[in-house]
Amino acid sequence: MSETVGRQARRDGVAGPPSGVSSEQLGTVSETRWLDEREAAAWRAVRDLGQPLWTALGRDLQRECGLSMADYQVLVVLSESASDRLAYRELADATGWEKSRLSHHLTRMEARGLVRRAENDDDGRCANIVLTAQGRQVIETAAPGHVASVRRLLIDRLSAEQLDLLITIGEQVRAAVSGPCAEPAGANPAPALGC
Repeated sequence: MSETVGRQARRDGVAGPPSGVSSEQLGTVSETRWLDEREAAAWRAVRDLGQPLWTALGRDLQRECGLSMADYQVLVVLSESASDRLAYRELADATGWEKSRLSHHLTRMEARGLVRRAENDDDGRCANIVLTAQGRQVIETAAPGHVASVRRLLIDRLSAEQLDLLITIGEQVRAAVSGPCAEPAGANPAPALGC
């Protein structure tokens, strides 16, 4: 490992033991499967892709139509439902958000007239979240520009083979972090595919 990569890897805390590890901690550290140079580069590529891409897409949305990425995510999920409405817990599952985060965000969206809460006839304990006519208009106005940003920043930069590989990678990682076979934090090694 080169000195530069070694320093970077130690800074990332993934490719080697951090400096200053005590002798008591060395046993655990020596059992750790540290990333090699290639693996560390792959990890950094994923880490450095996600948030900057999300930030750039959010900037475009905000500039073009005044929406945040969170607004857009909620509006897309609701607009794709059969009746422009979902039970609160279904919306939480579809967005992957914690209920408290979703509740606070829906309150802000409701104040802007994008969504409204309604009674759920099937389950009185859980409200329905409904896309309003204004919310529908906003998502229909925002979608073409957002798709153009996604194309410009990601899709059009990749070959067909790279897109297929990105789909496969995304599906495998999503299954590992959210599926029924997901290992608890600190488990080693990762579960086999198709567990």
